Amino acid sequence: MYEQNNKKYLVYIGVIVLIICVIAYLFLQRSKEKDEAILPIQTSASITNNKVTGKQDKKVIVDIKGAVKKQGVYTLSANARYKEAIEQAGGFTNDADQNAINLAKKVSDQEVIYVATKSEQKKTTHSTISATNKQNNDFSAMININSADLQQLQQLPRIGAKKAQLIIDYREQKGPFQSIDELKNIKGIGAKTLEKIKEVACT
Repeated sequence: MYEQNNKKYLVYIGVIVLIICVIAYLFLQRSKEKDEAILPIQTSASITNNKVTGKQDKKVIVDIKGAVKKQGVYTLSANARYKEAIEQAGGFTNDADQNAINLAKKVSDQEVIYVATKSEQKKTTHSTISATNKQNNDFSAMININSADLQQLQQLPRIGAKKAQLIIDYREQKGPFQSIDELKNIKGIGAKTLEKIKEVACT
């Protein structure tokens, strides 16, 4: 009798242990599935954060020269503007021509930012004016084939008194020359002579 009861007791214990094992197994499986479902989301979020962080950390290197207090090579944010670059270099010197630089412009990698002085700007302006005056003087020194007289026309390359008179006769008969190329209609003026005349004549 005792042995029979003992066997039943052991069977009950075995059933209870089996049930506990099944419940524990199901619980662990459910937890694992839940973790696997969450993992891709976390990974995706991490990748996104890394991309954002990488973008924010992107840098550019620029070489700042000229009228700044501390010339040199500087590392800046990829979104930095010239204003920030100049500030990194200690700001403008007293003789810097601040109107010659666009502080709102974005910097770019490996760029050289040069700040000119006021004297350099004046020199550039003076050179531009001188070049313009020279062009105007050169133009005024040219011989106008529609208004030049006999002597002035003889100053043209390869044009003697006879050809000069032919030019005058032509414009009196046909009217003012519309272009230098019309001179080829005059006897004795060929292509080579025409090219030479173009260098010193106008209409």
